Amino acid sequence: MGILIDVSHLSEKSFWDVTKISSSPIIATHSNAYEICNNPRNLKDEQIKAIAKSGGIIGICYYNEFLVKENSDENSKADITDIVRQIKYIKNLVGIQYIGLGSDFDGMDYDKTAKGVENITKIKNIEKELLKEGFTSKEIEMIMWKNWGEILRKFIQ
Repeated sequence: MGILIDVSHLSEKSFWDVTKISSSPIIATHSNAYEICNNPRNLKDEQIKAIAKSGGIIGICYYNEFLVKENSDENSKADITDIVRQIKYIKNLVGIQYIGLGSDFDGMDYDKTAKGVENITKIKNIEKELLKEGFTSKEIEMIMWKNWGEILRKFIQ
């Protein structure tokens, strides 16, 4: 039908229902890896693999509760290193081509955003941290914009 389906707000059962009926790439515009942060909104490894298999993409969310484990100190605040930890995990699981940014700036209070990326003017901080962690310029470009651009370009043609 020419629709990209965003699974970021779906239950796990609904997620798997989508994978059964969609022939389009599946996207998670603002989701993270459950293995790192066991929030029920985050994606389990098999879900991440299914998104990659569909040719989709996962946009890493900057929301504190999706970055810091539930059992960690209540006062802990996520920061850019937690965002990069998510990116590294998904890269190692399925590959860099399935990762993008998915801030969720429009859906959360700014005081619940990871330190260092409180608003769009600070997005370059992620790029700096990725460089520090050994990501190549090409990988950073893919994460920062190119992966989303590619999926949208292919989809609208």
